[in-house]
Amino acid sequence: PTLRLTGMIETGDAERLRDILVRLQASTPAKANAPLATIELSSLGGSLPEGIKIGQLLKSYRVVAVVRKQDLCLSACALALLGGNAV
Repeated sequence: PTLRLTGMIETGDAERLRDILVRLQASTPAKANAPLATIELSSLGGSLPEGIKIGQLLKSYRVVAVVRKQDLCLSACALALLGGNAV
């Protein structure tokens, strides 16, 4: 599955993403060493602590983060991106 995160990263976004990932994990058969999902990031930034939390979620749920050629990922988004590339 592919998720998409766009816009400014704000307080509460990590918790909302966690809820989505929990539901996705429960409904998706696990495959050894395979990522749970891919998330496309496009954000000018926002809350740095929230970006770190999102990155930790991406790492713990094995979600691969990508930034498409036409998108930007700055500030807090870059912190989230780092977590999504440590699968």
